[in-house]
Amino acid sequence: EIKESDWSSDVCSSDLEVDEAVSGLLQGTTWFLFGALAVGPLLASGAVQWTWVLYAVLSLTVVRMVPVAVALAGTGTSRRAVLFLGWFGPRGLASVVFLMLVLGLNPADSDAAVIAGVATITVLLSIVLHGLTAPPLSARLGRAADAARAGISG
Repeated sequence: EIKESDWSSDVCSSDLEVDEAVSGLLQGTTWFLFGALAVGPLLASGAVQWTWVLYAVLSLTVVRMVPVAVALAGTGTSRRAVLFLGWFGPRGLASVVFLMLVLGLNPADSDAAVIAGVATITVLLSIVLHGLTAPPLSARLGRAADAARAGISG
């Protein structure tokens, strides 16, 4: 029989650390394979089209940010926070999963090449742009939140 006193925050904390480490390892493996199997061959083929890049940019901005802004309308969320959530919203691994689901439907070869190319360019741009902007934008939002709390509590 397990008693409540047998559980400690140390056990829970170490379990969470293991979960986080395994998750990080699996994510790193996924991104490594994505780069090796999708990005490398696509860039080496020279098949990238400017329309794919344009769609990727629109997808990372308008297509993602507008629905987030609409969903948060009327919630009192600051404009800065809405932009932050829109920029860093749903992204990354989900796109790779969706790509695999679509390709699993066996589209025609030419369609599959376009779908995979557009998704690959979008995910690649997301990795680069979100990776470069995460530290400064997170710090800026944190400073704004700290200032707002200081204003409220002061």
